[in-house]
Amino acid sequence: FKKMFDGSGDYKSAQILTAGVELAKAEQYDIAIQAFDRIIKTEKTRNYLESARVGKGQALCALQKYEEASKVLRSALADYPSSGYTIELCRSASEAYSAIASETEDGDARFDLFNEAITAMKRARKFAKEPGIQTELDVGVARIFERKSAAEVTFGDPAKAEKYRNDAMAAYQTVIMFRNPNDEGVGTHVEDAYVYCLPLLLEMERWDDALQDADRYIKDFTNGRHMLKIRQFQ
Repeated sequence: FKKMFDGSGDYKSAQILTAGVELAKAEQYDIAIQAFDRIIKTEKTRNYLESARVGKGQALCALQKYEEASKVLRSALADYPSSGYTIELCRSASEAYSAIASETEDGDARFDLFNEAITAMKRARKFAKEPGIQTELDVGVARIFERKSAAEVTFGDPAKAEKYRNDAMAAYQTVIMFRNPNDEGVGTHVEDAYVYCLPLLLEMERWDDALQDADRYIKDFTNGRHMLKIRQFQ
């Protein structure tokens, strides 16, 4: 790998990129980034360069190096507005932006970063064709609202924390009420919406709504992945 990535070996770009992708799959992210950097430095062909930038951004997210990841992903989204990787780019960018926002004290900067995270998810939603991916992204938006609420709790604005918690709850309820769990790939994300939403309903002391959701989950997902947690909430 050292020879492959430092330029001393006789390797083609396709081999280097493949090595980086496989290393990332094996969770060897630091070494994978060396491969992606090699491509970024030496290649001008879009296919290679775009794949390497996506891979590097995702690897940096996996390493929780969100500041660095956000720069890579933001620039890739700007350079490739209609990329075949748009959904992957937006997912990772949204993760990076919301992670940074969660630790940002400045209220205006935090607001902008969270909005950028939501915008990225909505951009991905426009490209998503499969119902399963659409539902996953809808749940992702709700998760960002939830993180916004938690950040306001941390940094001391109870009114905003309550507002964003309500936004998260409403987004989860939209998934629960309007997505068909029998559609291909949808069910697992609807289940996630239940298990994320119920704690919010309990925090808000909306007991009847919480019981109705728990009952509906138990009825609709007889072998559901979250059955134990749902029964505990119930």
